[in-house]
Order: sequence, then C-alpha cells, then structure tokens
Amino acid sequence: LVVQWQVLNGTWTDISGATGLTYSAPTTTAGTTQYRARIVETSSGCSTPFSNIVTVVIREDATVTSATANPEVCVGGTSIINATVSGGSSGLILQWQSSPDDINWSNIPDANITSYSAPTTTPGTTYYRVIITDPLPDCSDPVSNSLSIIVQPDATVSVNPTTSEICLGGTSLLTATITGGSGALLIEWQSNTNGGGWQVVAGAT
Repeated sequence: LVVQWQVLNGTWTDISGATGLTYSAPTTTAGTTQYRARIVETSSGCSTPFSNIVTVVIREDATVTSATANPEVCVGGTSIINATVSGGSSGLILQWQSSPDDINWSNIPDANITSYSAPTTTPGTTYYRVIITDPLPDCSDPVSNSLSIIVQPDATVSVNPTTSEICLGGTSLLTATITGGSGALLIEWQSNTNGGGWQVVAGAT
C-alpha cells in the first residue's frame, strides 16, 4: 500500500511527492488549509480509504501597539491604556509592564487583558508597555511601544500682592503663582468690586 497526501484547493488534489506517513505542511503563507491522507491499495479486493480531514491554520506573527487618550492626569484621575493586537495565534498571552525610567521593566501582576487602568494615586511619571508571548512554533513575541503616564498633583494658586493701593491712573500688576496641575490648565482672572460678586475679567488669561 501507498500513502498519498491530499490538499483541498477547491477540490481534493494529490500533493506531489507526499507519500510518507508524515507530511510537513508549508507555513510560508498565512491562511487556513485542509489536508487528508489517501491509501492507495493495489491488491485485489482491498479498499482505498481516506483519513479524517485536518485543518492547519497559519497566522501572521503578532504585532502590538499601545495608546492612551489621557497621558497626563491629576491625582485621582483616570488614564486607561489600550493595546491593539493583530495577528498571532489564539494561544497568545498579554502582559503589561511598568517602568520608572523607560529602561528597567517589571511585570504588573494580573494585567493580562488588552486594556490597563494606570494607578493615579501618587504624583509622578511612569512608563508602560505590553509584551506578547505566543507559545506556538515560530510565532514571534513582540513588545509594544512604551508610553508615559504623568500624574500631577492638583493645582494650587496664589496671587501677590495681596493688597495693592494706587492712585487713579496708576498701575497695579498682580502675579499668580501656580503649583501642580496639568499642562492643560487655563488661567482665568476674576474681579470683585465692593462685594458685588466675582466676575470674569475679559481677556485676562
């Protein structure tokens, strides 16, 4: 008897030279291909059975990128980082990592899904990335870009001088000193005349 491997290309077709008990399926092109083995039996009265059908799935190597809509927040804010994965096998595993300096990286416990909510309880800058482990043969294990999440303390502001007494037509320059806050903060000056309520000073930003 002779074994003949076949591939499904619209119809079942013999694979030239594939007559052994094992067959190494080509893996140079991504896609799904079905195979079976046919027994060629030349003796009189013997059957020529077909094997069960097996499916071989060839996937592109995984790629991964990370991104966030909120790279800078104040203490207690929300910054969610999202990983976008393409390719890879169904067995791939994600692992988020953090770093204080974008050089030395540590795994974040239990951070293994495509989104990660960065902690924002302490001011400072932390870097994040995600790595892929794909256990199937010859699959790559890519690492995403790194990005920084900046956690700022809440802004405080003081104005000097606290009292400015001048004559009509004179100049009184008030200076605001700001600490903390994000790079997106805006300054708005207000005035209050004789206890009449605070009003926005147009153009004073």
